[in-house]
Amino acid sequence: MEKLIGLKIRILTHSLIVMFVGIFILVLFDFGPLMLGWIYGAILGILSLLLLSRTMEKAVTFNPQKARIYTIFNYFLRYIILFIALFVAIQRPDMNIITVVLGLMIPKIVILYYDLGIYSLRRNKSNPRS
Repeated sequence: MEKLIGLKIRILTHSLIVMFVGIFILVLFDFGPLMLGWIYGAILGILSLLLLSRTMEKAVTFNPQKARIYTIFNYFLRYIILFIALFVAIQRPDMNIITVVLGLMIPKIVILYYDLGIYSLRRNKSNPRS
């Protein structure tokens, strides 16, 4: 369980770092209107990841049938929340939908980057080139 908590904290901190680097770049190049969408999308992406994590942590304690129903319900709930949030982003003229979608992808990109980095490190350790 400590490994899972450590992994979750690592992914969240790297997601926040990516979010703040994106904010810094948008401020540096004077793209202020894009910043609201970036922040909104990043926060939604992180919250979606936390909801998914909480769902999986609870589902493993249930029996298979109850876990299936619970995960399907939370899956639809998570996507309804994202749909409503994206609908709000589309309706607001001061929010750029492209940066909202890019912000939503931050946790996924961090997970992919972390997974590929760990995979390549493990492969290099097991097969050192001589």
